[in-house]
Formats: sequence, structure tokens, C-alpha cells
Amino acid sequence: MLAARRTADEAGRTILFARVYTLVPLAVFVVFSLTHRVKLNWTGPLWLAVVPMVAVSLVGASAGWMRTGWKVTVGVLCAGYVAVLQYLASGLPGVRYSGQTELLPVGWKQMASELETRRHDLERSGVSGPVFVVGRDRDFIASEEAFYCPDQAHAVQETTGSHLFDSESLMYAYWFPAQGLDGATLLLVAFEQDEIENRRILRHCAGPGPVEGHSLQINGRPVRTYYTRVVTGYHSGRLNQGRDGSPSRP
Repeated sequence: MLAARRTADEAGRTILFARVYTLVPLAVFVVFSLTHRVKLNWTGPLWLAVVPMVAVSLVGASAGWMRTGWKVTVGVLCAGYVAVLQYLASGLPGVRYSGQTELLPVGWKQMASELETRRHDLERSGVSGPVFVVGRDRDFIASEEAFYCPDQAHAVQETTGSHLFDSESLMYAYWFPAQGLDGATLLLVAFEQDEIENRRILRHCAGPGPVEGHSLQINGRPVRTYYTRVVTGYHSGRLNQGRDGSPSRP
């Protein structure tokens, strides 16, 4: 009797532990998500408690329907993961890529290679100042460009974010202070055309170039379009604008 009670108490404490370390962090993320954007990987601590409990329920399932249910669930998830990864890596027959798909490894490699070639071409053309690739989103484009670039060692030193134009770019604002890039030539990159056409760019650059569109493809099929724009004479402080809207120095 005493042994059975002790076993029941231990099981109760285990369940309580799993609930506390699952529901408390989950509640924090749920509340935070009401006013902020939440990333899936933030929920990692929850799985430290959830995964062992799932394993226990798998091994200890006594009812026949529960064992069958787990087998079907695991089989479906494995097949689903294989299909999704195959879709991301090289596509599926008859399935088109979504225009909003960003996590395509092959597409990122192509984009990084094209941007690096373009950057080298600019350097060889004799533009003024050093040349930096600038992602016009918060940090995603710059990070992926630096990671997938063929010359990764140099890319991490020549790729930065949109804080140069009074926007947020997380750690890039600390790694590449705007004042240190005065006079540089920038190769702006964005998935939305208006992100490299707005007036913030004109306020900080003496020579904005035309916007160019580029198509990312996988196995000859278009994935999505990205846009680039070369701007010269970057200045961390705002430049005065003439009557025609073109920038001029104070």
C-alpha cells in the first residue's frame, strides 16, 4: 500500500513538473504574442518538458486505440516532414512555390551568389568608397546573404542592415555603426520594390541608382522576385533635398 502510494505521489509530481514547465512559459509567449510577433523557435524550452512526457505516453500506452493512434501520428508526421523538406530543397512535381516563401535554401544560394558577383562588379567599376550589401528588412536578408555567400569570410564583413536608413536591423546596428560607413557605396536588396524606393534612402545618399528586378529560380521554375538598387555617397546624417527632391549636401 505504502509503495503504491509513493509511486502515485512520484507520478503526480512528475505530471505537475511537466505542466508547470510547459504551461508557464507557454503563457508568457501567449501574452507576449498579443502585441508582438513571436518566433516558433522561442518555444524551445517548452519541449524540454513536453518531449519526455510524450515518450512516456508512447511507451506506457495501454489502450489499443492509443497505441494505434500514436503509430498513425508518427507515420503521418514523418511523411509530412519529408514532403516539406523535399519541397523546400528542390520542389515537388506539379506544386508551385508560394510567392511568400522565403526559406528556400537553393534560392538563397542563387541570390547570395548573384549579389556577391554584383558587388565585385561594382568594386571593379571604380565606384567611390567601399561597397556593402544592405538588406532592407530587419535582419533576414543580410543574415541569409552572409551565410550563403560563396565567399562567406568576406561577406560577413561587407553585409549589413537597414539601420543605415533609420530602420531597425537588430545587431547590425552594433556591428556596423552608420557613421563608419559614410562615403560608402551600397547595394540595397529587398523583396518589396517600395522598400528601396522610399524617401529615407534619398535623404542619406547622394547618388541613388535605378531599381532592378531579379528572378530567383529552382530547376528552371521561378520562386520569387527580389529587387536591388545601387546608391553612392552614403551619409549617416540626412542630406538636404533640392526642389526636385534630389539630395544635396548641406
